[in-house]
Amino acid sequence: MARQRGEFRKAAAEARARLSGGFWEEENAKRDEFLNEAQTKGVCETQARNFYRNQLSVALGGSTTGSEEEELYAKVVKILRFDPNANPLSHVLDRDYMRTLDDRDRDRYVFNLSAKVQECVVRYNREKDML
Repeated sequence: MARQRGEFRKAAAEARARLSGGFWEEENAKRDEFLNEAQTKGVCETQARNFYRNQLSVALGGSTTGSEEEELYAKVVKILRFDPNANPLSHVLDRDYMRTLDDRDRDRYVFNLSAKVQECVVRYNREKDML
């Protein structure tokens, strides 16, 4: 309980610093510029707003919904931004967890994770093309 309270206070302090430091005024200007650029490229305004919101959320250290899929997506994005030719699956596999599984369960784990990572890569490439 105390640990959660400490994390909450840390997040509140970071938010307070963003508010007092003019962070949001700069972000609003960047967002408007991004939306104007997207509009000139013919991208739907709603899609552009959602994309920008998700990217900002990931940049601030959070995920867009807090779900496991979004956390995985954030990891894949980080990997692909660092090295576009990397295999994200090899970086997100939990090798310790895999050691506890038998062959059949290990295969199922890898195949399911592979499908999720592939969806993340497709989403990343689609969103990257929006820019």
